[in-house]
Amino acid sequence: QTEPTHFKAVIRKYSFAFLAGIFLGCCCLSSAAQTLPATVPLKDFSRNDFFDEASISPDGAYLALRVPIGDQRGLVIVDIATHKIISKFSVGKDRDFDEYWWASSKRLVFGLAASYGSLEAPRPTGELVAFDIDGNDPVYLYGCCGNYSYTESHISHGGHDKGFAKVLRTLPDDPEHVLIVIDDWEGNKDEHRSYVCRMDTHTARCDHTVISPIIGWRSAFAADSNGFVRYAVGRDENLKLVTYTRTPAHPDWQVLNSGELSNAEITPLGFSYDNSQVYLSSSGNGDRRCLVRQDLASGQRTSLSCDDITDLDGVIWSFDDNEPVAAIYQSGRPELRLLDTQNPARGTIQALQAAFPRQVAIPVSHS
Repeated sequence: QTEPTHFKAVIRKYSFAFLAGIFLGCCCLSSAAQTLPATVPLKDFSRNDFFDEASISPDGAYLALRVPIGDQRGLVIVDIATHKIISKFSVGKDRDFDEYWWASSKRLVFGLAASYGSLEAPRPTGELVAFDIDGNDPVYLYGCCGNYSYTESHISHGGHDKGFAKVLRTLPDDPEHVLIVIDDWEGNKDEHRSYVCRMDTHTARCDHTVISPIIGWRSAFAADSNGFVRYAVGRDENLKLVTYTRTPAHPDWQVLNSGELSNAEITPLGFSYDNSQVYLSSSGNGDRRCLVRQDLASGQRTSLSCDDITDLDGVIWSFDDNEPVAAIYQSGRPELRLLDTQNPARGTIQALQAAFPRQVAIPVSHS
């Protein structure tokens, strides 16, 4: 459990730029206790943010910023060494970039959303597109529409998929592919099952399909760092919550829990170093969501962090993405709570908070 030295170097080099949320891809959220000027200009309440999300490339060389472009949101790629914008993307009228992922340091995958004005909340459409950071090799990976234009080019591959897709995770050791979850709209609804496949980000070809053991739409999955899908959760035909697990040695799905938490809501977040435990955002029986660790052999659940008032809002992971080191809550103002762990990333996060008094410094990506 060693902390990557490159990440520490990034923190030191760009600690002052962190306040603007660039180079590190972090967000700084001011507290109510911060001293304010006597008069706050009205324009500060009405202007659009320069960006609303940032993410650094795996090699630390580029920064992706989601920015307003007219009434929609687009993306710009910044070369960190030169501070120059190298490309700018949008997907046309009534479309936004929703989520995005670095498949590699040179290629991104995007989820699209329907948008009808800057004040409307975009709605994900289940479409996925990919292109290189310089705008080359654009591919429409999945969706019903296809052939969206961005800047002055066109995304290749027609869209005739009747379903909804979402990226499950990227594959650091396989940068040409990502894992995606697909829910088809066609077929008998009484026989429908969600499934996971490994998709080539250049050809849109899917292979290594893993089908949910649960009949119905929107099963949730978790895959380990090697891309093996180990965990699935959903509701059975009686609407009881059921969880399944599998391993490379025993690839058939096995029931982990069934019906014990019939009213719970569970979202799998990731696995421990040895893949023996899964971390969950989980309520008990309709209560607020907490950070929970579940043993995959016994099914035993252990609460790691919980709030008396509000749901778990997010988790900060160790820099190798194998252990949560802090939990985030939003009960009136953002609050970061360090977890009881010996992971060296905990000390880095603690020092980061001390460097920005009366603020909450939340790393949102790393390299």
